[in-house]
Amino acid sequence: MLPALLLVAATLLAACSSAPVRDRNTSPRNDQSMLRGWMNCTDAGCGRGFISAYSTFQFLQVDDRLQKNTPVVITSPGRHWVEAYYSWGAGIMTGIGNYRNYGFEIELLPGYTYQVEDAPSGCIVPMRRHWVSPRTLHITEISPSGNRASHSIRAMEYCTPESKSPGSCKKDGDCASGVCTPFGGETGFGLCGELR
Repeated sequence: MLPALLLVAATLLAACSSAPVRDRNTSPRNDQSMLRGWMNCTDAGCGRGFISAYSTFQFLQVDDRLQKNTPVVITSPGRHWVEAYYSWGAGIMTGIGNYRNYGFEIELLPGYTYQVEDAPSGCIVPMRRHWVSPRTLHITEISPSGNRASHSIRAMEYCTPESKSPGSCKKDGDCASGVCTPFGGETGFGLCGELR
């Protein structure tokens, strides 16, 4: 009984962790910028197995360009709207607040890498509702010479019962919920859902 409990505890701890696993040798060219999230998985299925644990932060959209649910995006320097999907779970159990996206604006410098370090605690939403709340994300900025600086950036969390597709919007008509909550930044984007 004790070994089984230890296995369950270890699996849950691994699932709750948002400690990123990254390739440290990858860096952008001088005319590019890089955004890094993570895919921290205990198996190749990344959470599809009965005894598996996962924590992911994958990018869905940069400005008007859809991404392929990837943990690394290389883009041009400048100010961008970014939407990413965060999830965690263990085997057949998913975490509370498992389905949530984050939207934020970020100014990217040429040759720099920006690592998302963690995701805030989650949200619980009833079925068929979409809520948007202000949040803060922690980013490590890595210069081409390897110097590191930590920043907190303003973000919005998009809580939905089944989110793995972008919720970015510019007007109410862009949203199935009929409500686009503006981020209030320079790009004009926001997220679909009622402000909560």
